[in-house]
Amino acid sequence: MREDDESILLAADSGKQTTPGPTEQLKLDKLMKHNEAPLAWGPSGNWGLEAQQLCISLTDLDVSSGDWTVVTKDIADRLAKHNGEQRQRMTLSGVQPVSDTATQLLTVGWLGGQPGITEFDGTGRITPYLDVGFHAIGSGGVHAVVAQFALSKVTGISPLDKLKLTLQTAIQLAPGCDFPAHIWRIRLDGIEDVLSPGAASGHTP
Repeated sequence: MREDDESILLAADSGKQTTPGPTEQLKLDKLMKHNEAPLAWGPSGNWGLEAQQLCISLTDLDVSSGDWTVVTKDIADRLAKHNGEQRQRMTLSGVQPVSDTATQLLTVGWLGGQPGITEFDGTGRITPYLDVGFHAIGSGGVHAVVAQFALSKVTGISPLDKLKLTLQTAIQLAPGCDFPAHIWRIRLDGIEDVLSPGAASGHTP
């Protein structure tokens, strides 16, 4: 979510496994950030070991070009390779791949002094949403978009508070979502945790 000209907000629930069993209520820390650049992302869909490794590998992504086109292509290529291998394994095991077995990413931040909000879907498509100012993915995505649209008509509420309400609504309505919620503020000078359980406010390294 575009908060203002100098900051972007990235939010996530803590998710839960959809497979019944002892791990069904396993909390998932979805938000990750680059080791150096003010760049962060959150996944949806398949959150198996390989998807976690993919997201971790992005923490040292080469962003030296400062060019969104170059960096987004690199992310899209890595994600497409991951999803393609996942579909191949499912086919080999006799299982028909479906859309929710693919991993998606929502990436926000700053490169070369320019802001960006970009979705990478399970088909390899790259879609920018900076001009829209808001986007959501995953099982709670539709609920979040509807809630945000409704709140956009409300005055006297800060963008951060609107996002908190949007996130709360999506978590309560989507079966694949769960509390606690997390919100990061991404600025040119760093990433601030503004809503995480027990987190101290301030810029993260």
